[in-house]
Amino acid sequence: MGTYGGRLIQTIRLNYGSQAVATGSYVTLTATAFTTGTSLREDARSCEIFDSGGGEMLLAYGASGGEQTAMRVFPGGTSGPTPLLLNKGMRLALKVADASTPATVSTGVFIMNLYV
Repeated sequence: MGTYGGRLIQTIRLNYGSQAVATGSYVTLTATAFTTGTSLREDARSCEIFDSGGGEMLLAYGASGGEQTAMRVFPGGTSGPTPLLLNKGMRLALKVADASTPATVSTGVFIMNLYV
């Protein structure tokens, strides 16, 4: 999470113990640290993800029921800042990828830093 990721604009965190994520439907991610709410407060150009849930996840954007996949998140997360263009006001959501084991993730944490 160094300077090569750009300026940190937002941190998003999901505790799977409080909100399990499964293959069936997306769970809205809520921003923490810099702001509250369920949408991005600025345009983002890259992200860095830590995920200890153990499943392959789909990170998506868009309104509930109309989500579009932005990227696959593999167990552990990303190995550093990853290019990902997201617009201010977007809703982010997460679900377990269809072929992933386990089909429901109920322990661990998802943390996403967004950079500009």
